[in-house]
Amino acid sequence: MASGSTKIRLDEILVNEGLVGEPEVKEALERQKDHGGRFGSQLLECGYIDEEKLVKALSLQLECESVVLSQYEIPDIILSMIPGRIARARKVMPFDYDTENDVLKIACIDPTDKKLRDELSFIARGKKVKLYVAADTVLNDTISECYPVREGESDPESGQPESAPPERTEVHVAAGAAVGDIWIQNLELLTSLLSSQAGLPVNHGGRVGRYVYRLCRRLDLPEKERLLITDAAYMHDLSRYYYQTDGNRDNRRVIPLTVKLLTSLNYNEQVIDILRQMYVSVQGQNADTPPPAVLGGNILTLVDLFCESVLRHERITLDKFDAVESKLRTEIGRLFLADVVEAFAEMIKEEIFQAGPLGPAWQVMLYSGDEIRHRILEMRLKSEGFRTVTHDSPRELFDLYQRSEPDIIVLVVPGPVEQVNSFISVLSQGDVIFEKTPTFLMVEPGTVAGLTGLLERGIEDIIPLDDNLEILIAKILQLKDQLNLEKTGKVNSAQSAETTG
Repeated sequence: MASGSTKIRLDEILVNEGLVGEPEVKEALERQKDHGGRFGSQLLECGYIDEEKLVKALSLQLECESVVLSQYEIPDIILSMIPGRIARARKVMPFDYDTENDVLKIACIDPTDKKLRDELSFIARGKKVKLYVAADTVLNDTISECYPVREGESDPESGQPESAPPERTEVHVAAGAAVGDIWIQNLELLTSLLSSQAGLPVNHGGRVGRYVYRLCRRLDLPEKERLLITDAAYMHDLSRYYYQTDGNRDNRRVIPLTVKLLTSLNYNEQVIDILRQMYVSVQGQNADTPPPAVLGGNILTLVDLFCESVLRHERITLDKFDAVESKLRTEIGRLFLADVVEAFAEMIKEEIFQAGPLGPAWQVMLYSGDEIRHRILEMRLKSEGFRTVTHDSPRELFDLYQRSEPDIIVLVVPGPVEQVNSFISVLSQGDVIFEKTPTFLMVEPGTVAGLTGLLERGIEDIIPLDDNLEILIAKILQLKDQLNLEKTGKVNSAQSAETTG
């Protein structure tokens, strides 16, 4: 594309192409001066040009492809590839998906924005992204129509915080329980610490909790009910750590022990009632309006069985899930409620579809203020098959972390001990959860000893800069291999201790 100093103005292109005349241009410019907005949008509103002609001129100006969004009927499966909060915040609209080449087509204002393209590819779990220019007014209308702001959410331009995307285990509860999101994060942290201390390769309670929360949202349950059911999901196998059940995976025995433990602790009775309904027959229950505890127990039962039968890092195809779904459906009316099975099946199929034919690639989020180190590290990670997205400011790092779920974070932070500690504190205050996302920190060799306290704050490992790139790569690959061993169930507590940073 031509540089900013030589780029032809849109009004010049429109006149040169014979799409509008000078009087129309003058009036649109006057309206823009009085009312703001984009010049092209003013032409559209005045009826001096149609959408197709406008995007044609924009494509000439930006030297890119364009899309007439009003001609598209966008299916839900395409919309699910970009979360609504991202579409609204970044003013982007997915409108088509090339399954053969794994290319997601997205409309936006400026397709030349490489950083936007990389960010969207990261959020779309590694799919190739192709950006198209669209008419601003039509783009905004399409986003509003396809991604309406739901109850509990707010417009990103209002300055108020939004609800988290479905993939994340955050809950924004009604008045009187405004700390619900923090509570869920604490449950995630608690179960992670318990499973780590027990030497378990998988945080089963946390995995069940994440799936349950997403399923509750899919069923459009009230927020208070979602919080209670998700709470029960995280706590359902708590007794496994307290009573030392010797790895017994028969939850028909583990769950009653958890009920006993939580009752002795005077835990929330509604949560305990939900746990009591796990693995209980639903025969005789009103399928249209089951009691909250019955519905919650049924959701937990289905997800618990799924997480036990499908390993965390096992790639599940549509063919494999068809077999799982068939077994679930045979239990409808006896062990499962029909609506719960239907919603769960749709959720998993969308997850499989979004992952693409090769499954989701490992995502590494990089931060470095040193462009040379940044490029070398980026190329080295890509050569190992990782997908990367890089930023050179804490604000950008925090924003993208909130919008996506990176598998690993690598921070290159040279400088004295105080500067590094301050940087980590800024990220922690911005809700970057190091305990949840393995984070490698690269620092000046002389500062490593003074930063070991960061390991207690969740940092995976601290590595000296200079010639230690291969050490970092080896540790990342080791961590990846450790998690992949969960497929075979061959990880024991000794292996876990040997492969932790």
